[in-house]
Amino acid sequence: MIKGVIYDMDGVLVDSEPLYHEFEYMFFKNLGANVTIDYFDKYVGCSLENTINGVCADFNINTIPKESIMKIFSKGAELIYSDNPKLHICEGVVDWLEFFKANNYPLIVASSTYREKVEISLERFNLKQYFTNYICGDEVKKAKPDPEIFLKACDELNLKPSECLVIEDSENGIKAAKNAGCLAIGFLNKGKNSQNLALADFVFDTFGKEKLPMLKKILNM
Repeated sequence: MIKGVIYDMDGVLVDSEPLYHEFEYMFFKNLGANVTIDYFDKYVGCSLENTINGVCADFNINTIPKESIMKIFSKGAELIYSDNPKLHICEGVVDWLEFFKANNYPLIVASSTYREKVEISLERFNLKQYFTNYICGDEVKKAKPDPEIFLKACDELNLKPSECLVIEDSENGIKAAKNAGCLAIGFLNKGKNSQNLALADFVFDTFGKEKLPMLKKILNM
């Protein structure tokens, strides 16, 4: 039986993936990388460090120190979460959060995004009230699909991985959840998400009240 829930943030709580992909594309284009927007699909759910290392290796970007690239990228990406008017929470997500709150399920965020951006996003959309804490990309040594971030989240909840449900939108995130021993829901976001979620135990196209009967069955398995 599930006793706690672990949420990814990007693409699950806030609909940030399209905006983030667009920013990544323009940023690395300006650095001279011959990238496409689809190129970044393989890095969804990965840490910023892993993404930058991969892009720099693939496109031989070596004139600027990676540490400088990370700082500049991070500052630019922060504006997506703080100021971009196109950013909004995923439809129906509050219905689920309210259900979990009403039924005393402890919730925690486990996001590859750095803590500062997680806090900015959740504060902006008044979501901090639902979560006991956050485990973020700058607080783990190994990025998804390694299970470290979810194992830390389980420890924070004082629960076994088998007692935790992970809600994710990326292939790397689902792999990490299953590697940790958690139950995993993959989120398709009305078909906007093109990630391979085949390893998820369950896949939802939308959240919302109409999906709560199925969610209740999953929680009581």
